[in-house]
Amino acid sequence: MRLTQYTDYGLRLLIYLAARPDFAATVREVSDAYGISRAHLNKVALQLTSAGVLASKRGRGGGVRLAGRPDCILLGTVVRLLEPDFNLVECMRPANACVITPSCRLRDICKEVQSAVLDVFDRYTLADLVHDDAQRHAICRLLGIPAEEDSLRPPL
Repeated sequence: MRLTQYTDYGLRLLIYLAARPDFAATVREVSDAYGISRAHLNKVALQLTSAGVLASKRGRGGGVRLAGRPDCILLGTVVRLLEPDFNLVECMRPANACVITPSCRLRDICKEVQSAVLDVFDRYTLADLVHDDAQRHAICRLLGIPAEEDSLRPPL
């Protein structure tokens, strides 16, 4: 099983924002920090904003920020929101064309695998990815964002 790049970008965006939960960032800042596509990241940010995971403000001094506390954002919720298709094999797809489906247990096993993966994501929140000040500062340093509170744009 593999998460899409779209979901990966969403999780990276949330980690960036969780490292500085009281501040906003632009999609440009985040895409530059990770070296990823701004256009794709913008689509992810729009979906997360529409779902209420992020809050956004347009214009000068605008950007996106977490809409809630990192410890209230379940990773499982985010993955379910962003992942378009968890159908691991043909027989799990709506247009299943596999001829052995009626006699095969593969679909049931794959559903169990899918459930187990999502259960693990459900045990963790965004705060677990940025769990202490040392880790938060390390993430900020690696992404090239200032660690001091007054160095980013203020909250939205």
